[in-house]
Amino acid sequence: MRRLPRFALLLCLVSLARVSFGQSSDANTADTFCTFADGRQITLRYHNPKPKEDPPANGVWGPGDAPMFLFTQNKTELNGTEIPVGAYSLYLTGEKGAWTLVVNKDVSAGAKYDAGKDLVRAPMQSGKLPSSKDQLQIYFVHPVPKTCNLRIYYKNTGYWAEFHEK
Repeated sequence: MRRLPRFALLLCLVSLARVSFGQSSDANTADTFCTFADGRQITLRYHNPKPKEDPPANGVWGPGDAPMFLFTQNKTELNGTEIPVGAYSLYLTGEKGAWTLVVNKDVSAGAKYDAGKDLVRAPMQSGKLPSSKDQLQIYFVHPVPKTCNLRIYYKNTGYWAEFHEK
C-alpha cells in the first residue's frame, strides 16, 4: 500500500517535469540578446522563420506569421522614443527595401495586431549584402557600450535599427 502513494507522487512529478521542459525547449522559437555595459540586456524572442519565407507586401508581419517579443531590463530608446522596462511585441512593416520596426505594447497570447497600442515605429536603415541569404537571419550586435543594433538579413538586403540604453 505504501508503494501506491509514492508511485502517484512520482507520476505527478514526471508529468510536471514534462510540461515544464516542453514549454522551455520549443524548437520553433529562437532568442537573440544584447548586453549593455552595465550588464543589463535586451532580448528578442521570435519564431524560427521558414526557409525563403517572404514578408507580405503590406500590413504588419513577424517571422512565422507571429509577433517577435522584446524584453528590456532597462530603459531603452528607439528612434527618439523611450521604451520602459518590460515586454513588447515587435512587428515589421513596409515594402522591399524600406522596412519599419513597430514596437507594440500588447503582448497578450494570440492577440491580433492593434495599431492603437503602438509605442514607436522606427524606419529601419538598409544596405546591400555582399551575398544573398536563403533564410531570414535575425540577431543583435553591440557596436558601442550603450547601443544594441537589431540586424535582420533577408535575401540580398540587411536592415537594422539602433536601441540606445537610457
